[in-house]
Amino acid sequence: MNESSLFNSLVYSFHEPYLLSEEEENKLEPKFDLNEFKSITSIKNRLSYVTNRLGKVGRGSSRIVFKLPANKVIKIARNLKGMAQNKAEIDISGDGFSNEIIAKVFDHDINGSWLEAEFASPLTEHASIFKEIMGFRFDEFALQIQNWSTTSFKRKNDQIAGTDLFSHATDLINNYNLPWQDLVRKSSWGIVERNGQKIPVIIDYGLTQEVYEKFYSFKDLS
Repeated sequence: MNESSLFNSLVYSFHEPYLLSEEEENKLEPKFDLNEFKSITSIKNRLSYVTNRLGKVGRGSSRIVFKLPANKVIKIARNLKGMAQNKAEIDISGDGFSNEIIAKVFDHDINGSWLEAEFASPLTEHASIFKEIMGFRFDEFALQIQNWSTTSFKRKNDQIAGTDLFSHATDLINNYNLPWQDLVRKSSWGIVERNGQKIPVIIDYGLTQEVYEKFYSFKDLS
């Protein structure tokens, strides 16, 4: 397996969906208190606290995502890799300029062990909405991102390349070393509603090139 293939398989594993059954939902404790959660210091106890009170949205090798009230989620690191990805999302969201294209971070632990963020409906379940919003399909957008990242961009589609969405996406790649492979996957995207309008945003943007090279590089896993 070459490094590119390894990266693709790792990114795919970060978006494994997980939804509770009705029976599991009924067993949940009735109340989640963020302040009480913040007072818990160990990863094991934090996971136990939220697992008994919240439904999972997704899970991967490094983080688990739980649904909160008020259209929010909480991402909890399972290990150092997850903390690094949380920190990356905290830093990117904190810069502000890219918030139009990412799920916003509202609150977080200083060391990245958890973060509270905006909930987005997964694009994998609402792909048709992307075209309704943007006027073109997601796979067409993804192809333009790939072409821009890997070629001289001769096959430019002005309808797509001229949008703010494309501009913000390429800015993320340039300014934060976010691998383009992550931005061409539907599972990395979701739909949020802001000011009465639905917009596509990136819901998983913590796997920067620096995080990948430190924790997931081919040479480290060979």
